[in-house]
Amino acid sequence: MGNRRHLVRLSVGVLVVGVPLSYLAALGGADRLSWLQLYLLVSIPPLVSAVLAGFALVPSRSRPHSNRDDWLGVAVGSVSIWVLLAGVGLVGLSYLT
Repeated sequence: MGNRRHLVRLSVGVLVVGVPLSYLAALGGADRLSWLQLYLLVSIPPLVSAVLAGFALVPSRSRPHSNRDDWLGVAVGSVSIWVLLAGVGLVGLSYLT
């Protein structure tokens, strides 16, 4: 149970700290980075956050499933997916214009 809480907290940390820092780095280096580097820079932190939140929701085989921190894991996973879509969409739109 404790590991699930740590995974949720870690996913929140990646979402709150890692995503804005990577987006600022992508914004600052947009003229020097290739489109593939920009896509990776904006997509990896939200994907990591979503995967950590997903692992936190998977019940353990040795302990019964508890929904104590599930709401936070679901919220972080949902926000991570929306942030990922927004970032990839903005990079795509920036190259179309």
